[in-house]
Amino acid sequence: MPKISSSTSCGQALLDIVVTIGIFLILMHAVFSLVVVIYESMGYAQVHLIARHLATEKLEYLENLPYSQLGTSGGIPQGNIPEFETVERNGLNYTVHTSITYIDDAYDGTAPTDLLPTDYKQIRLEISWSGQYSSRAQPLVLVTTIAPKGLETAVSGGTLSVYVINAQANPVTQAQVHITNSAVTPAIDMTLQSNQDGRVILPGAPSCASCYHITITKTGYTRDKTYTTTEVANPNQRPITISNGCISEGVFVIDELSDLLIATVNDREANFAPLSNVSFRLTGSKQIGTNTDGDPVFKYDQELQTDGEGRLEIPNLEWDNYIITLLESSYTPSGITPSQPFAIDPAQSINLNMALSIKTPNSLLLNVKDPNGNSIASASANLSLTPDFIATSSSGLKDDPDFGQVFFGGLSATTYTYTLSHPDYQSMTGTIPVAGNASETIILPSK
Repeated sequence: MPKISSSTSCGQALLDIVVTIGIFLILMHAVFSLVVVIYESMGYAQVHLIARHLATEKLEYLENLPYSQLGTSGGIPQGNIPEFETVERNGLNYTVHTSITYIDDAYDGTAPTDLLPTDYKQIRLEISWSGQYSSRAQPLVLVTTIAPKGLETAVSGGTLSVYVINAQANPVTQAQVHITNSAVTPAIDMTLQSNQDGRVILPGAPSCASCYHITITKTGYTRDKTYTTTEVANPNQRPITISNGCISEGVFVIDELSDLLIATVNDREANFAPLSNVSFRLTGSKQIGTNTDGDPVFKYDQELQTDGEGRLEIPNLEWDNYIITLLESSYTPSGITPSQPFAIDPAQSINLNMALSIKTPNSLLLNVKDPNGNSIASASANLSLTPDFIATSSSGLKDDPDFGQVFFGGLSATTYTYTLSHPDYQSMTGTIPVAGNASETIILPSK
């Protein structure tokens, strides 16, 4: 029988010790993690319990007030109850947001057929807190309704309805609806949340003309609002007018924010090397109104510049169709991917590459696309002018800044004949006038 050497036994014992220590450390880590979770859960439960006691205390106080006094300072209905207040409990500050609104119950019909739409009042208490066990995006919320004693009484004014939707026209819940009105006394300044239907409905709103200023926000979303004539000469979305016994509705559209990363590079002949400090203008298509000359005022219209590496990141951008206008006098675009105008959808991150060539008095940028609007790579392009001028090139590859685009510089201000061909598409021949830095889109039919 072979003998087991002492060195082998020692090695096996050492391996057993290492394995045992490893298992022990894993178990200790699991136990420690469990203790931390239990400790944090107990801490959160304690501050949450304090918040609930505070909310219950506030709610009982409000329920014992006379019905006529149930209203917030700057709210609809008006009252002396602060909309926001900070309360300290056990060394922690709690923020109390009180919302009191009229409810138009569908049981007896709704405005405008219901001549008394202020059926009863709804009280909403939202308690939030910061610190180690912060409420974060989950504040404590209590909601109750209080009806008047006896019959409902008439309240002058109309009904303000705010409808918040996203880019697909679906309701947006829990959007912050900030309503101000300095044209009435006392002034109105209140913040409410849109319900599950994306609405805020306020019966009993005091009547006045173009006086209700609305701003819609939500964390991680775009912003929409009404505009005054001091902001835009002729705004599309004016402050809302409330008339006695009538419903006035404003529709506002918000959606998730997007990001755009722009890179500026030299042209194909320079191997698309980075080009620094390029100035340009980025303009969206959404209009908020017109100026005194009748020209459109765009919601997004900014002059920007790439950095020393030819890059610029633009965060928190609204979904829209955008175009880039070069502000550099020495360059002209010889390729932009994606091609212009380019669309940015909600919650999307887009990389845009812009190739630039030395500017000449006359040039031509051809965008070659298929019938579905997709760019076509490696399309052969001939540009000719009688008697002997001819230029030949091809559209850029998919990963290049000039994907599906052909650039011809140093041209004359005249009309050229072009021919575009590709093995998968029918060839196209035609004429195109060139004056300045021209750009044209050519569709190649499928075979």
